[in-house]
This record gives sequence, C-alpha cells and structure tokens, in this order.
Amino acid sequence: MRMLKLPDGRIRLLVQGLSRVKIDSFLAESPSLRAKVTRIPEPETAQPPNEETEALVRSVKEALEKTVSLGKQNLAE
Repeated sequence: MRMLKLPDGRIRLLVQGLSRVKIDSFLAESPSLRAKVTRIPEPETAQPPNEETEALVRSVKEALEKTVSLGKQNLAE
C-alpha cells in the first residue's frame, strides 16, 4: 500500500493481506522477497460490542478527528 525509502538505505513497506502470518524463514531475496510463513488465526470475540464499547470507539474516533484537524491548522501557519 505504501513504501518509504529511509536515509540509511532500508525500505519500509505497509502491506495489506488476507490474513495475519508469522515469518518462519526467508526463501529468496531476488528478484523479489519470498518467505515461508505460518498463518496466525484471528482471535474470536467473546461477545458482540456492547453500548460501553461502542461509546468508547466513538470517543476515540472523535479525539482522533480533533487531533488531525489540529495538525492541519499547524501546517497552515
């Protein structure tokens, strides 16, 4: 999804996949990076979100939106 070249020559990647995995070993680096992986099962939620959880999520979203808008104001100065 995104790639960032760092000053020391390393590259940082943001990827999106179908499931979480753990890298067991690297198989090849050229022409592309290949690895042997083990799938990590997603944790099961014990119960559906309740009113308290939904309120906390709303609160975090609102705080994040406020933080982002403050950052935009600082960039404009």
